[in-house]
Amino acid sequence: MKTWLKLLTVFSLLCAMTVSAQAESREPFVLSKTQEDALSGVFFFGESTTAHLARTGGILDTAEGRGRVLRDESGTRYLDMRILSSPVIYYGEGKPKEISFAEAVERAQPRVLVLSFGLNGITRWSRDPDAFLRNYRALIEGIRSRSSDTHILLQSVYPVGENTIFSLSKEELNRQICHLNTHIASLADEYEAVDYVNTAALLSDASGALSPTYDMGDGIHLTNEAYDVILRFLSQHIQKIE
Repeated sequence: MKTWLKLLTVFSLLCAMTVSAQAESREPFVLSKTQEDALSGVFFFGESTTAHLARTGGILDTAEGRGRVLRDESGTRYLDMRILSSPVIYYGEGKPKEISFAEAVERAQPRVLVLSFGLNGITRWSRDPDAFLRNYRALIEGIRSRSSDTHILLQSVYPVGENTIFSLSKEELNRQICHLNTHIASLADEYEAVDYVNTAALLSDASGALSPTYDMGDGIHLTNEAYDVILRFLSQHIQKIE
């Protein structure tokens, strides 16, 4: 497991540099005033695809927006029992500083918190979904104990395309992802003010893989166009629940 995490960290750091360089040449997408208002005060926490929200242009690629993407310098994240104590950079009180995720939630009191987990460790989770769900429940309940009024959105795991770091075919990986997404949807049903959001369906091609339009080139990380689609969809969902 330690070796796997080291490889994941190196891979994510390399990808982060690629994303940053490519983002400089892109025009940021523009949300409507209604969509911007819906996303105001919304926080995000998840794997590297979530961390990249703060690097790819658009509404979250601002000083205020980046502060709502809870991440550390590496951008990697793995959903284990230590997730609440994992470090994030917090921007809420002037100078950015590193604190635990749990402390960041307690200070920020987000009105909506979008969680995105499942791809990191997918082969393990597909074999042992109960372990994944235990960790996710601990995260949800840890958030609730520190910010009781926060509405939580559980995003589906995004599909993958070709050229991934996994040894399995994209077809098998996407089968495992679909299976895990059914568990995430059921998990959301266990709680009040916790919703499952199927953003994966927006990014999939006819075969169920990540559409080339939304593929940064490594089969995992997302283009600016993908984040445009995701944020617009999330804003619509948030408008309905408020």
